[in-house]
Amino acid sequence: MFLCGVVLYWAEGFKHKDESGLGLATSDPRMAKFYLKWLEKCLGILKEELILKVTVNQSHKYRIDEIECFWSKELGVPKADFRKPFYQKTKWKKNYENKSEYYGVVRIRVRRSLDVLRKMRGWLEGIATIKGV
Repeated sequence: MFLCGVVLYWAEGFKHKDESGLGLATSDPRMAKFYLKWLEKCLGILKEELILKVTVNQSHKYRIDEIECFWSKELGVPKADFRKPFYQKTKWKKNYENKSEYYGVVRIRVRRSLDVLRKMRGWLEGIATIKGV
């Protein structure tokens, strides 16, 4: 489970050089649930230590309550724990048939996690330097 979480972070985690804490963004509820379980079981991080935010296209602003309720229910986190949403101002080039199935992206940050981020960078470097990779 530990290695799966590290590799998940490698794929979907926040890796900007100026990042100051652990964070991940995903539109997949199963991935978000796994990440939360990984944080708790492998790193000892509780839901109370999380900062959650939803990012959606501005065309779904009218559905934000529904979208936040979706993520709240999926992740078992009170809706009140979500920060103000972020609205992307990008025009979609494609028309989606099932607009009601769009729930944006949930961004999960860990409060005061610079030390854990430094460990994560070490774990990622360790994986990246495996011979043959």
